[in-house]
Amino acid sequence: MTQVIQTPEQQFYLAKLLGYSYEIVYKPGAQNRVADALSRVHCLLITVPHLDFIDKFKAQLATDEDFQQWMTQVQLQPEEFPHYQIRDGLAFFKGKLFLPTHSSFKQVLLEEFHASPLGGHSGIHRTYGRLQENVFWFGMRKDVVEFVKNCSVCQQTKPANHSPYGLLQPLPIPDRVWEDISLDFIVGLPSFQTCTVILVVVDRLSKAAHFGMLPTQFTAVK
Repeated sequence: MTQVIQTPEQQFYLAKLLGYSYEIVYKPGAQNRVADALSRVHCLLITVPHLDFIDKFKAQLATDEDFQQWMTQVQLQPEEFPHYQIRDGLAFFKGKLFLPTHSSFKQVLLEEFHASPLGGHSGIHRTYGRLQENVFWFGMRKDVVEFVKNCSVCQQTKPANHSPYGLLQPLPIPDRVWEDISLDFIVGLPSFQTCTVILVVVDRLSKAAHFGMLPTQFTAVK
């Protein structure tokens, strides 16, 4: 086995198979009749999938005069647009369906690839990964991030992936004044007598406070 494990699906099944003792034996497709039975049914050749989305998308593009002019320019000057192709009234960028930035079908695709049963409300990276394999528009990653973060279903049902919050541990209450103090520094103040820092010392029991000026470069001694 020299194939590199790349996709999340391959990693998932590899983790499942690690618990078994097995031997992989290669069998050519012509001999593996059980696995290839469905793929070699001749009747399937006449079954052509048809997507209503494509027809509606074409109808929208037909009314977009600016985009139609751009597609005409791509066809007349292909050397100026090396990564673009026009086929059957659609634009493609590096083999992927290209959508105008202002197209309303971006929302349709985001819903399909994230919120539908096919999308399964996956995270940002998986949703973007599925989209970029098929379509492209400028600013697609930003749109995916915003769409997934604003998904109401994900916000209500997705578990938190961060570490659990730490438990609050209140400090014990001191018995005497100035037995326990807290201090902090106020920095970035206008200079006064070469001092730009104020040291604030507060007694935790009485809340009495003392203030002292310090130079910018202060140390523990001064």
